[in-house]
Amino acid sequence: MSSSSALILNITDLSSNGLGVGRSGDGLVVMVHNALPGETVRARLTEQHKSYAVAVCLEVITTSPQRVEAPCPYFSLCGGCQLQHLDYEAQIRAKAAWLLKALRAFEPLPPLRIIPSQPFAYRHRLRLHRGIDGGLGFYVRSSRALLPVDNCLLAVDSARRSWEELSVFDVPGIWELELLAGKEKEELAVKIFGKNSLPPFSLNQPWRVSRPGEDPDLEQGIVCYQRDGLTMRAWPGVFSQVNWEVNEHLISHLRSILSSDWDKGPVVDLFAGSGNLSLPLAHAGAEVWAVEGDRHACRIGRRLALTNRLQCRFVNQPVSRFLQKNKIKGQTVIADPPRSGMKDLTAVILRQKPRLLVYISCHISALARDAQTAAAAGYVLTDLLLLDMFAQTSQAECLAVFRM
Repeated sequence: MSSSSALILNITDLSSNGLGVGRSGDGLVVMVHNALPGETVRARLTEQHKSYAVAVCLEVITTSPQRVEAPCPYFSLCGGCQLQHLDYEAQIRAKAAWLLKALRAFEPLPPLRIIPSQPFAYRHRLRLHRGIDGGLGFYVRSSRALLPVDNCLLAVDSARRSWEELSVFDVPGIWELELLAGKEKEELAVKIFGKNSLPPFSLNQPWRVSRPGEDPDLEQGIVCYQRDGLTMRAWPGVFSQVNWEVNEHLISHLRSILSSDWDKGPVVDLFAGSGNLSLPLAHAGAEVWAVEGDRHACRIGRRLALTNRLQCRFVNQPVSRFLQKNKIKGQTVIADPPRSGMKDLTAVILRQKPRLLVYISCHISALARDAQTAAAAGYVLTDLLLLDMFAQTSQAECLAVFRM
């Protein structure tokens, strides 16, 4: 099939990466950017693989009632969003369907609870790239080519209002910027990734700038959570959740799920970061071990525990090493791994027979893969939560509880 030829396709499904799914006349599965179930589209192939092809939508012939006009002028090119053309309520339903389908081996499933987000202006942390020839922006979809942008609709208002001032960082020697924005305009911090020998920057705003090679300044964090006497802060360049409002729901639900377990031994929080989950649990009365391989995150977590007067033990070790040296039998384990999931570590954890495992994942396929390992070890899925931490994208945060 020629990649230059146009196809007429009936779109019957929406894939978990946000592409419409149809079949060509010879039965080939074709995944189409910017196409929705129920639509008939004219599309052109851009990639051909052994069992499927990828296409770009040239024309929507029959339109889905769930289609909306994407408000971002960069949507057709930018790799950041996949679902702006889909009504937000339909986005939520699609993500729920992807999760339930991925976990169908566990049927009957527990009731799925869903936490939506505000559709736009929710993202407090963004990573911008600088092009070889200058310009700040994001990657073009499915490539490493730079798409210069003059704003992002996902960014919180304080970041969007100050976007033009980011141009001061558009200088040779800078490769990337991580921008962290609070709820007020003056609460802005930037981490620079690039050469160590950069000139001084003339800033019109009181931004907190961390240059290459500098450790996080423990006095300069931005408040990202403040509730019931607990204050947590975030730093650019050190992992924190991007959607602070939905993150509050994650913390609240986790505390509720584990509230009856405080007296059953320590809670072991694996991939703990700077304590996003550990510190609220310690504040609620749990004994917590927070295990994290990144030394900067551990330094921040210990500082936050000290300033909040909490007993929370931070262990600066890779999770695999911690599991070799420590027993977790009968304990409550939380795992919030990177996007790729825990893979073989899942079996390592479950061989020690923790009483329950709370698995938090931003990748539904990785969660489903590791859930199979939990099922094989005799664990039962008892709680399931979907949090739309990343509205307008095909990603979602999921919380699954496995009990013996």
